[in-house]
Amino acid sequence: MSTAEVESVLTEHPGVAEAAVVSKPHAVKGQCLYCFVTPNEGKSFDKKLENELKSK
Repeated sequence: MSTAEVESVLTEHPGVAEAAVVSKPHAVKGQCLYCFVTPNEGKSFDKKLENELKSK
């Protein structure tokens, strides 16, 4: 799965305006993804949104 595919899935969520995903080498896992999310106007990035995005 590419970083662009992960970004696409994240931005499908109605609470997300923009998403950026970068990959960084990890000594044990090989690669680790870092996701940056901008919530839609009037929404906040809270634990509920974080959990919903993680479940995708």
